[in-house]
Amino acid sequence: MNSRLLNKVLNEIKVNLNLDYALNKGFMSPTCTSKMLEEIYGNNASGIYVRWFGKNQEQPPIKNLHEVYINHDLDKKNYEFRKRKIINILSKYYIVKWNGSIKNTILIKEKEI
Repeated sequence: MNSRLLNKVLNEIKVNLNLDYALNKGFMSPTCTSKMLEEIYGNNASGIYVRWFGKNQEQPPIKNLHEVYINHDLDKKNYEFRKRKIINILSKYYIVKWNGSIKNTILIKEKEI
């Protein structure tokens, strides 16, 4: 996964959706991450962050991976609009899988060149 491109895309999403944060940190635990984000950005903050892990939950360098998870904490206001906007932006650069079964997680894969 190209981390420079990922950072560019995250920034584009943050700016276009006026989010409080868009982080490329590779957090693995959504529960711990939510707590940390709440402490840093406050209770009402909205944003996205990247998670990735390899076999046995280890965290290899992102450059060695072809897919990562993006979790989001979007408020209920304009949720469907924001979700579509995120998918549209991500789809310009990645293969996006967001079937709605896991409400807050998007899987993105690098497009084949």
